[in-house]
Amino acid sequence: MIRGINAFKTNLKKLNQFYQFSQFSQFSFRYSTITNDFSNRNCLSKTFLPTSKDISSSKDDTVKGESHQLMIRAGLIRQSSSGVYSLLPFALRSLEKLEKIVDQEMKNIGAQKLSLPILLSANTWKKTGRWETAGAELFRLKDRKDSEFCLAPTHEEEITQLISKEITSYRQLPLRLYQIGRKYRDEMRPRSGLLRGREFIMKDLYTFDTTEELALKTYEEIIEAYKKIFKNIGLPFSIVSINFNSPSPPVI
Repeated sequence: MIRGINAFKTNLKKLNQFYQFSQFSQFSFRYSTITNDFSNRNCLSKTFLPTSKDISSSKDDTVKGESHQLMIRAGLIRQSSSGVYSLLPFALRSLEKLEKIVDQEMKNIGAQKLSLPILLSANTWKKTGRWETAGAELFRLKDRKDSEFCLAPTHEEEITQLISKEITSYRQLPLRLYQIGRKYRDEMRPRSGLLRGREFIMKDLYTFDTTEELALKTYEEIIEAYKKIFKNIGLPFSIVSINFNSPSPPVI
């Protein structure tokens, strides 16, 4: 009986030691995990944020608008050349948040995201006649084979060419596609920072319906989606009508 009690006490002591060791191991693991997490976090002291109180030394001689000045002083953008800007980390972070809001509202109306090329062939632009009418705002270039291209100022020709080849039946409609990407226009006088530059980011939505009536219904749904986007961002907005001078209707 005494031997059994002594053996029980010994086993209990060993079990208690094992438990304490186990607790220490768990604590060590948690501590190492926490310290590693903190060491990998982005600290403000290490963030690339070149703020400035004085913008007189800026290379950009078009800094006049208040929003333009604030973005430079806050370290969000820096000019690369006339009408072309580098987006610094905090600006890119803000842009990503805006895109998430847009993506969510586009998803709610059944729109799908895609990415169209920036380098566009001149062939489709010549078919629509806009290769000539676009004028000097179009960035034109040639490859080594003398084939003509342009840097995309817009993507109507490209998306129309894509859909015309892939959609073969009305059963595949309606279709709503959108993209958020860079555009290029050779502005004569770039100004107001990102608002009127030669390189800028634009969100485009393209919709395809079987009838004009359905297209107008789609248009109303899109208006509501954009209202939600502006409200989520906290940006005041106004809805205005456009006077189409051309004889062609707004729905194509």
